[in-house]
Amino acid sequence: TVFGHSGVVNQVEFCDRGTLVSASDDCTTRFWDVVTETHTEEMLGEEFTFSENLSDKQTVGKYLVSKKGDLVMVHLTDTKAAIASESKNFESDRDSKSESKPVAFFRAPASISALECAGEKITVGCENGEVLHLRAAFLIV
Repeated sequence: TVFGHSGVVNQVEFCDRGTLVSASDDCTTRFWDVVTETHTEEMLGEEFTFSENLSDKQTVGKYLVSKKGDLVMVHLTDTKAAIASESKNFESDRDSKSESKPVAFFRAPASISALECAGEKITVGCENGEVLHLRAAFLIV
């Protein structure tokens, strides 16, 4: 966990393997070293643009990483077990959409306002200004 913003973190994005950028309603944009979890540079401005659209869900290999409230959830999307599980749920209740159970989850200390994934790294920006760096090595297997 990195404390770095005094406002809602509204955007996070990896700009390379070792650098994360976060932007906040406190009108700052910060660059972070993901290894040391320290910010290396700060600029005025609450928004930045790189290459991606903001999304509540991101695909990493055979996993779907999503945010909902204060939870980050990882779902398996590419196995026979997941397909069988969804078929079973579909058979038991044809009128409702079923979602496979998460294979991993993380509860953040506040509602999550931004999500970014790169390889095994998951970063979330929270409404309380915190930026969390998570590592899920199984994502790259």
